[in-house]
Amino acid sequence: MAAGYRLTNVQAGLLLALGAPCVLVHILDYTGATSSSAYSRDLWCFEMFAGTAGVHKSFRRMGMASAKYDRDIDSDSMDFSTLLGFLVACQYVLRVKANGLLWGGLPCSLHVWISRGTSGKSRDNPRGICNGVFKHDCVRIANLVAARYAMVVLVCLVRQVMWVTEQPASSVAPFLPYLEVALYTARQMLGFPAGLLQKFWMGLFGSRSLKRSALFGSAPYITQFSIQNRVTSEDREKFKWNSAGNTKLSRTKSGRKNVSGGPRLTSTQAYPTKFCNKVASYHKKFCVDPKSFPALPDAYQLKTGPHDFVDSSVWQDAQLDEFVLFLKKEARLGHFQPRPNVPLRCEPLSRDEVSIYFQLVNPTSNKKRGRDD
Repeated sequence: MAAGYRLTNVQAGLLLALGAPCVLVHILDYTGATSSSAYSRDLWCFEMFAGTAGVHKSFRRMGMASAKYDRDIDSDSMDFSTLLGFLVACQYVLRVKANGLLWGGLPCSLHVWISRGTSGKSRDNPRGICNGVFKHDCVRIANLVAARYAMVVLVCLVRQVMWVTEQPASSVAPFLPYLEVALYTARQMLGFPAGLLQKFWMGLFGSRSLKRSALFGSAPYITQFSIQNRVTSEDREKFKWNSAGNTKLSRTKSGRKNVSGGPRLTSTQAYPTKFCNKVASYHKKFCVDPKSFPALPDAYQLKTGPHDFVDSSVWQDAQLDEFVLFLKKEARLGHFQPRPNVPLRCEPLSRDEVSIYFQLVNPTSNKKRGRDD
């Protein structure tokens, strides 16, 4: 196995204590075993759903190694909804340094208000379940991507990698049960809940559209974007003209108004350079010094905390059965040896099973307390 790629027993235990699916530990072991030892922990930033990869480029301009991931870059290996795409993403996450950054521009089109007629989503119904089913298959896929992304976020937390997710302010993604788990866990582990959600105006960073946006995650510096939170009447008038074509208003035969995306809406998706440079500079200022990141909590404290918040149904949208079948096949072929004491299944460990795991691996003898580089 590539040196430094395998999660320590403490990190694996923390991940299980947070209620992550058991199969996630095995996925990380498998991807670590198949990764090149030449990379090790070499990245300061990993930008997922990168699009034009503005954050990735800003980190590189500052001399900080970065990687990008997007289906438009490679539709085979970077489609996060596929087995291969998720394995590749996990390889990149394992390469990020402690105190590095996972930046996720989670696909938002089915989580925002403008698509609610299609998605059926709201704050009260963030998964978009209507009469026990999804209205459209695209909603199922959007939830699958968000659920698997939440799993990756938990990996970042136990590895002391910071994570930030960007969404339009109207997005209901933070209310999805799996992302609620990630935010709850960050609050419990890091102790700065005020820094977990920040709304701001992207237009004040150079976007053509005013675009009310939100950042949520574990990086304390996202509160710095509050300085770009005030918009004057002059600003609104300027952006009113710039935003023409972002939305389209129509009426049904019954006279009901319909609002949909206009021809220029997709042009507002790319992050302005000023915004990306701010992210990179804030991260370098706050996080290059290892002492700036809160210490990883004691494993025994953690296993009696956030785990109470998670039940096995939380991860159903991630559709993990294909990973269990794949890894069992790889194990039969001798390509993979499952980690002992962790069952190869989709469901999380129960509280009793978590306690047994920690007794078996004896984490108090591990002086590293989870930091792996």
